[in-house]
Amino acid sequence: MRGKRFRVWSVRLLISFGLLVWGSDAWAQTMGGFRVGIYADREDAFLGGEVVTPVVERIYVNPNVELVLVERATFLTFNMDFYYDILVRAPMSVWAGAGLAILYFNPEGPFPADTDVGLNLLFGVALSRRPVIPYLQVKAILSDRNELVVGIGLRF
Repeated sequence: MRGKRFRVWSVRLLISFGLLVWGSDAWAQTMGGFRVGIYADREDAFLGGEVVTPVVERIYVNPNVELVLVERATFLTFNMDFYYDILVRAPMSVWAGAGLAILYFNPEGPFPADTDVGLNLLFGVALSRRPVIPYLQVKAILSDRNELVVGIGLRF
């Protein structure tokens, strides 16, 4: 019962924060993006979408969703990541951060769906080009289903 309450609380927190950011001036500086990559431990590819919004100087919130392409199952992760943009003297951006992960796994057949809550630890590098910004990100998801995720993406 306690795990279910934590999951409900986590989803409410994600929704509340999303509504707060949506109504702020930071929304005008928001970027969208998509990413592809691999869940290395599983050796499964993924497709993802994201939004990046500044919170304060050099701190960003990055809600995102990833669809992991597994056989005979649906595997989705819903993430609310925060990261710090590290100041570097190069035409690139470097960041490190952490966030909340909700992992949803639903196999075909009579087996029940499983939802897990985890912690994301991430590191990324982007080329500072506009209007499209290519990037590489490595993320560790610490949960009952530990995952190492390597992705490349575009923000615009």
